[in-house]
Amino acid sequence: MPVERPERLSMAQKTIQSLAKGIDILLSFTEDTPLMTIDEISCQVGMPKSTCYRFLNTLKIKKMVDFDSSSRKYRIGARVLKLESIAHRSLDIARIAFPFLKKLCAISGETSQLIILNNDEGVCVEKVDSPHTLRVMPNKGMTIGLHTGASGKAIMAYLSREEQDRIIKQKGLPGVTPKTITDPVLLRQRLREVKRLGYAVSEGEIYGGTKAIAASVFDHRRRVIGSIGVAGPIERLTQEKTKALITHVLASAREISNILQGNVID
Repeated sequence: MPVERPERLSMAQKTIQSLAKGIDILLSFTEDTPLMTIDEISCQVGMPKSTCYRFLNTLKIKKMVDFDSSSRKYRIGARVLKLESIAHRSLDIARIAFPFLKKLCAISGETSQLIILNNDEGVCVEKVDSPHTLRVMPNKGMTIGLHTGASGKAIMAYLSREEQDRIIKQKGLPGVTPKTITDPVLLRQRLREVKRLGYAVSEGEIYGGTKAIAASVFDHRRRVIGSIGVAGPIERLTQEKTKALITHVLASAREISNILQGNVID
């Protein structure tokens, strides 16, 4: 059996360590510190200034960092931003959300669903059905108006006022059930409340006799892209149970958003 020479192992280890140090430098840039001097970077990554300079110079050649000569500070380069865009396009939000949907269904006993913003509407892209015979059963691909139900309003509440006005003007506020909000003034009032609370609750706005709880999901640019929630018969979703479920729905939405934003714990 061939034996790898110690010097080759040493070289491989050095290569891995060098790669890790370069990654540490890139990860030291955050939204709070998008521009840093070499002193700040070396302090952040715990690296001698001379060593840090060599790594930064290589990263600059590869366009992974840029250097602003006027401020003497470094920032993330265009090539990293390109990779970021590719990574986020390749993220499968339904796959990411599915474990959270299963957990919400298990905790609540009700149907959980992921709604994504698409062409000014909400689209059901993933769900986990309640085990009960009497249950809410949305179909994948089903679209909803953003003014309807908890899922729609959890999305619409975080759009800009200009986007909200445009959607109301172009899509209108058609009534799906007698409880659907069709008054623009009342809708805007409800959207402000949803944004203040951070979640939405609705009763019978899409399906009669049902109740839903939903919270917003945000992408890597902290823009709303959808909502996650649970829905079931009003008689099972009592006020006490609804209050308890709000905490779980908010936690699931927050964790999915964290994954999409790259806020993972090593």
